[in-house]
Amino acid sequence: MNVVISLRKPLEILTARGLTSAGILLALVFQFSFFSLSGQSFNPREPERYLDSLSSDTARVVTINDNFYAIYSAGFERASRLTKWAVETSAVNGWTLTEYYSRMYHGVILYLTADYSSALENYWIAYQGFDSLEHLKGKAMVANEMAVTYHKQDDFESALEFLDVSEEIAIEGEHLSVLAKSYGIRATLYWLRKRYEESKPYYLKNYEINIQLQDSVGIGYALLDIADIERREGKLEEALKYVDQSIELRKAINDDQGIIESLAAKAYMYFEEGLFRQAINYSEQVEKLSMEMGYTDQQRKAQKMIANASASLNDFGMAYQFEKQSNMLKDSLFNIERSNTIEDLKTKYETEVKERQIADQEVAIAQQSLELQRNRLFIAFLVMALLVLLFAGIIIRTRLKRKRERDVLSERKKAQEQRLEAIVDSQEKERSRFARDLHDTFGQMISVLNLNVQNLSKIEKHNLEERDEVFKASSKVLDDMYNELKNACFDLMPQSLVKYGLKEALEELTNRITQTHKLAVELDLFGLEKRLPELLEISIYRLTQEWTNNVLKYSDADLITVQVGRYNDELSLIIEDNGIGFDSNLLKEGQGNG
Repeated sequence: MNVVISLRKPLEILTARGLTSAGILLALVFQFSFFSLSGQSFNPREPERYLDSLSSDTARVVTINDNFYAIYSAGFERASRLTKWAVETSAVNGWTLTEYYSRMYHGVILYLTADYSSALENYWIAYQGFDSLEHLKGKAMVANEMAVTYHKQDDFESALEFLDVSEEIAIEGEHLSVLAKSYGIRATLYWLRKRYEESKPYYLKNYEINIQLQDSVGIGYALLDIADIERREGKLEEALKYVDQSIELRKAINDDQGIIESLAAKAYMYFEEGLFRQAINYSEQVEKLSMEMGYTDQQRKAQKMIANASASLNDFGMAYQFEKQSNMLKDSLFNIERSNTIEDLKTKYETEVKERQIADQEVAIAQQSLELQRNRLFIAFLVMALLVLLFAGIIIRTRLKRKRERDVLSERKKAQEQRLEAIVDSQEKERSRFARDLHDTFGQMISVLNLNVQNLSKIEKHNLEERDEVFKASSKVLDDMYNELKNACFDLMPQSLVKYGLKEALEELTNRITQTHKLAVELDLFGLEKRLPELLEISIYRLTQEWTNNVLKYSDADLITVQVGRYNDELSLIIEDNGIGFDSNLLKEGQGNG
């Protein structure tokens, strides 16, 4: 079949058919109204009443398939429910052809409601089914839907391959409606890649075929395509007229989904022309109608358009609000660009085609019994080899698993030994420090006290004043020894920690440091109303004590901040100072436990 398409403008095409520009829309509406009256017993807004009047499920399934576009244009929820029922009923009864049509239409409604994964699965089952039945028109129709799917994946080459399949079948079988849709999709693909000159002739071809077929749905979309061509040529008023024609036409045939598409196109044109308030007005209508219809993807696009237009008007509050809503809807949708479902289904389909080819070859091979016997022996050998390899693999895997378990136990034992060594080393260092402190402090004080006693024996008994001074000095030494002993006991295990808990012990520690007037300590505690396990309290206290001692010795700071907090099952300890700091590289080289 040779399809010859004129590239005249749409209004010129219709005028050539005997219609004036003013009477075009009226003629189209009359035609579509006539078609509606010819099937007046079927109402797409209430199809259940008509379906209930039919005598068989076969007739009901066929009616749903034949009127699918009218049904889904009136509401997605009902269309999804009816097509799903048609798929299940056809499958149960073995009506393969009607099942594949039902699956294709169910895939369309799933796609429009953003359930892309399920849509892809239905498309591929239908495509494979039509191919196995050699039902070429159905294969071409679902190939168009697959082209749209590949376009969503941003796989331009695969989309064109499906369009080639559809167009070849449509031209050979003279399926003009399928051909028109294929041209429209191809034009859109070129347009989205800014290849406008390549897209224009296909848009016009699509339009003329739909006029020839008097296809209301196709004409409605084609009018939007022509409108965009006019806008790109700088003829905004002409473009808006075509959009208005599309809206009026779709209103006349009760195509609610088509009305949403036309309003969205109008909003887009106003936005591209910098008329942002008009773009917002029409986008708000699109959002409202899409939400009522369940057209989630178009609702998200409308919110995005409102956000962009608001930002262009410097209304950033409104832009932020709708951008946020758009992103929330986007996150809730299946991310088709990341989906591998279509590739998996394609692989299964190609595998099945290859398996059919292999089956045909096996039929020829089966005629040669000797060759068949050899093949069986070879397969048996492969199975045995596979079993041997599998068994060897299991043995190797078991050995590796046991080796890993031994390694884990060895590492655990080594870690345990290291922890024990660290504990013993820490204890020995603490004993050494305590012995050193006792020697340095008590040794000196005892020596001083001993000197005082010796001096006391040398002083004459009647020299009461000098003896009194010696007594006072000795008493002071004893007081100092008591305080040192008290501090040593506190360092070993403060009684406040044992009796009252971590909070009181830390308060006592920081107060002691502050009273030295060497530096100030700020203590911030929260969540410690209840006592912690004893070992944990001691550990936190010792960490704080050791760190503050290091600050006193080395940091040259005058302020320390200690923060201990408990939240649910977490406990945090933060110690900060305003000292000179330290070189973090020394931590890697150090040998201590601090």
